[in-house]
Amino acid sequence: MEAWRYHCGLLAELAANAYGAGAYQDCLDACERVLRERKYPETARPQIEANAAIVRQHLKVAAPPGMFDFTVDWFSANIPIFQQFLSDLRDRPCRLLEIGTYEGRSAIWLINNIATHPSSRLDTVDASECARLQHNLATLGSDKITFHLGPSTEVMRTLTSCAYDFAYIDGNHSTVNVLEDAVHAFRLVKAGGVIGFDDYLKDEVDWDQDGTPKAAIDTFLTIYSKEIELLHQGWQVWVRKK
Repeated sequence: MEAWRYHCGLLAELAANAYGAGAYQDCLDACERVLRERKYPETARPQIEANAAIVRQHLKVAAPPGMFDFTVDWFSANIPIFQQFLSDLRDRPCRLLEIGTYEGRSAIWLINNIATHPSSRLDTVDASECARLQHNLATLGSDKITFHLGPSTEVMRTLTSCAYDFAYIDGNHSTVNVLEDAVHAFRLVKAGGVIGFDDYLKDEVDWDQDGTPKAAIDTFLTIYSKEIELLHQGWQVWVRKK
């Protein structure tokens, strides 16, 4: 058995039992100890962070300095696609754009794993500011990120055309907004740059009153078919600007 299971496994069991017994502080202490000591496999980290965040909500306490505070992980399953199409940007100057910041998980991953050159930069845009975002950005401690607060349809109009190597669209999921974000992203990305769309296949009745991302992405793919190369089509869609 791997050594980490003896250490993290026991602490994880302690955290689970403490939570079930209502001993939230003991649960939080166990989760934060695991996160501090970093003896877990990377695949286990998002769940440990989410567990700690849930308990902090019960206790009404903030995450300690130096520790990220994430409650959900909608991003990590997509990391292999990011690595496949963005790895050539590592260690060279690049400019990245993200639509949809939330708690900052994907932005922080991009800074740590893609925008590694000292002069690389990331602009991230959201119509609202999550309560945990500034804590997480401060924990990262990077001057490479600029957070733009405002509707993407307004903020993207102020950005420089043909300046970005990558744009990631994961903001407002209504059909009209996704299509407008896509058109702006095409203008903003350089020739040879990449655009990624999340939630292409998302179809949830309770959230689809204003349409789905798929309708917008399909329209974009059709209209711009001669000006883009389709790289990937699944839960996410990735294209390269010719």
